[in-house]
Amino acid sequence: MLATPLLIAGLLPSTLSAPVFVPPECDGFAQRLGQFLEPPGIPISGERLLAEIPTPCRASIDAGRWPELGKELGVRAPADSHARLILCLLVPPGTEGAVETLLIEGPPDYPDRYCAVGLLRRAPDRFARVIPIRFVLERGQDRWYVPTLALEVADDVRAEARGFLYPLLEQADLHRAWGRDRLYGALCEPSQPAAACRSGADQEPHWEQRERFRAKLPGLVANLGGALTYAVLAVGMRLRRGAHSVGWVFAAVGAAAVALMLMVFMTDGASGPVGAYAYLWALMLSPVAAGAAVALTFLFVRAVQIPGFLWSLIMAALYAALAIVRWCAV
Repeated sequence: MLATPLLIAGLLPSTLSAPVFVPPECDGFAQRLGQFLEPPGIPISGERLLAEIPTPCRASIDAGRWPELGKELGVRAPADSHARLILCLLVPPGTEGAVETLLIEGPPDYPDRYCAVGLLRRAPDRFARVIPIRFVLERGQDRWYVPTLALEVADDVRAEARGFLYPLLEQADLHRAWGRDRLYGALCEPSQPAAACRSGADQEPHWEQRERFRAKLPGLVANLGGALTYAVLAVGMRLRRGAHSVGWVFAAVGAAAVALMLMVFMTDGASGPVGAYAYLWALMLSPVAAGAAVALTFLFVRAVQIPGFLWSLIMAALYAALAIVRWCAV
């Protein structure tokens, strides 16, 4: 049918006076679209508006039988967020370049997810040109991240996106980027194995555990070094001054260190209100635990006559064992 600009209220430039062709099957949608685009616009989301398109009308748009729609949306898109949304949801034939430009240079509020999905479905060759610009790993403060746009596109169009996003998955594996598992779940299927999917699912928990190991490794080395130094001192004192040269005071130092290490376990992994109480109790009980260890050492070394040298080596071994267990428990 022929429709004047007034019929499609605001959809076409008001300067046009000649009748504009609108496919008959799109007449109702044209009026609805005009209401959506004309300020202040009807309160409806673009997705819902898109769902209202009759199937024959959508087929006509995809076949390019309504070229004025694409032209008008392309003109409005740079300055009109509603037009940008509809443009990216529909991507009428002939607007692929405008959508590509939006993906590369679009304003902060443009619907990049819908632009990317629409461009991938309509013009895969143009989508491929956007990959090196928008679909690359992002560097955070201390780690790499898979861009949100890539995750959204992979979730929306899994089959179409696989060939384009497999390289990004390989980069995410190489750099241990967070978001990799979600990307893997969207792209990889057991029935269709690909080279990029060989690393398997659920890698991020293993990466996180390795990071915790590495973060606590300096503390482990320091604790083991302290235990070794203590044991070497005990052995050196015995070799130079005899079997009874290691007194109960030296032995009590090792026992107190073991007691304090045990108190540290009370606060490991604690957080929130429970963590606050755990730290408080550890702070209060640490002197008590250290004093009890000193008293126990005095009892065994002075009263029971256990050699201070032997007691010191036992304490050094206990301290090292506790440090290793604490590191492995991260």
